Amino acid sequence: MVEDKDQKISSVLYNNIGEMKNLIKKYKIYLLPGLLIIIIIAFIILRGSQKPSAPQITPVPETKFELLNSFPSEGGFTTAFENIALEFTFSKPIDFTNTTVTIKPQTDIEIKSEKSGTILTVHPRPSWDFETKYTVIIKTVSKKGEELDEPISTNFTLKPMTDSGLTGP
Repeated sequence: MVEDKDQKISSVLYNNIGEMKNLIKKYKIYLLPGLLIIIIIAFIILRGSQKPSAPQITPVPETKFELLNSFPSEGGFTTAFENIALEFTFSKPIDFTNTTVTIKPQTDIEIKSEKSGTILTVHPRPSWDFETKYTVIIKTVSKKGEELDEPISTNFTLKPMTDSGLTGP
């Protein structure tokens, strides 16, 4: 009796498997796209349930407030223009209201800053004297209140252009 039940179960399974094979053969054109759609939907659902990771932000190192460049450089320079402006370029915008420029020997000057606030220009009023050694001292802070390690101090001497002998008598 147990064997009859086992045989019946086996034959039913065999028949069902045979029917499944027939159904697969008959509808295989629909089966593969259907499975593909199910896989895509499962992928979308699983991917959507993951929380997006926060973007990695690399901190920008804070630059030091300092003088980057100056014109003229330390020492003397030759020019035909006695009213040439001095230029000082800083690493950060300066607080123009907390900036002092001292010239020795005392000379009337006008100081300006361009739009970005990193370049300070010093214009003589009316002009520099040739063959005079000038000392420029600048005390300033950045717009964020950062101070220079020490005041800027530079020297220059304006030298007139001379006849090089290349021009006629």
